[in-house]
Amino acid sequence: MLRHAVVAECRKLKGSCIWLAFLFLPAFSVFVGSANFSMNRDILTKEWQSLWTQVSLFYGDLFLAVLLSIYAAYAWRLEHLNHNWNNLMTAPVPVRNIFWSKFLVIAGLSFVTQVFFLHYTWRRGSILDFNRPFRRMWSVGFYVLGLVPFP
Repeated sequence: MLRHAVVAECRKLKGSCIWLAFLFLPAFSVFVGSANFSMNRDILTKEWQSLWTQVSLFYGDLFLAVLLSIYAAYAWRLEHLNHNWNNLMTAPVPVRNIFWSKFLVIAGLSFVTQVFFLHYTWRRGSILDFNRPFRRMWSVGFYVLGLVPFP
């Protein structure tokens, strides 16, 4: 039953304009962070690491919270229009499945957004023509550490 609810949530998002934010905000944050990196290249000497910190600074502090808020608001948007809460609560689907399906769709969107963010950062670093190669395991390690909560 949860799988059907997740599929229904994905169908609701399929024809929406949320994909503009999905693609634009990570790309814009990489652009702003790489512009800041380019302006301070004499201070920021560790090529990939410096680019990653500058891009992540703008993305994490400014754009990620906005993007997750857009995802959550859009996932619940249809239920708030035209008294759809009544239809939703009378459907033969457990309430927990409705909430979990929305959570899983938002989590999936944010995961794919992070993959796009990593790709955009890699592309920008390739355009800047760094001397050292991009270390994939280094970036994957930062993603894993970002998932681990520290006390």
